[in-house]
Amino acid sequence: MLHCFAGTVDEAIEAVSRGYRISVPSSVGYRKKFADVARRVDLSSIVVETDSPYHSPFVGHWKAAKKAARRSVPSDCLSRTDRDCWVAEQQREVFFAEIDRRYPDLEFDLSRDGVTETVSARQHLANDDRRRENEPTFVRCAATEIATLKGVDGRAVCEATTANARKLFPRLFE
Repeated sequence: MLHCFAGTVDEAIEAVSRGYRISVPSSVGYRKKFADVARRVDLSSIVVETDSPYHSPFVGHWKAAKKAARRSVPSDCLSRTDRDCWVAEQQREVFFAEIDRRYPDLEFDLSRDGVTETVSARQHLANDDRRRENEPTFVRCAATEIATLKGVDGRAVCEATTANARKLFPRLFE
C-alpha cells in the first residue's frame, strides 16, 4: 500500500500495475492531486485512510469559505474589529452551507461518559479544532468524494475500499 499517495496519476497507474494499492486521504475533496488519482485509479486498487491528524476533509472548505467571505465584505463604515467579526461569521455560514451541500446526511456518534449521542456535522464541526485535524470518522467524507468523482454510488465505494482493506490487513477484520 502506498500510504497517502501524493504522486501523479501515471505513477499511481504504474504502481497499481505492480500490485500496489493506492491510499487516498480524506482531503481528496479539495486537493486536486488526490482527486485526479482517485478519479483515474480503479476502485479495486483504492483504500481510504484518515492520515490523522493531517489531511482533514474540511480544511480546504474552511479556507475557501474565508476567501468567499472576504470578497463580500460590507462597506468601509465598519471598524476593523467589526469587519473581522463580520467576515468570521460569514465564513462560518459559507462553510456550513458547503458541508450541508456536500455531506447532507453526515452524522457522528459521540461517546461521553458512557453515553452515545448522534450529532449533526454542523454540531460536530462547531469546534475549530475539528475542522483542522482529521479523525477516523472522516473516511465517510472521502468515500463520498470518491463516489462523486467516479460517478458511482457511495455504497459501492465503501464496499470496494473495505474489501481492499480486508485484503491488506486481514488480522484487523478477524
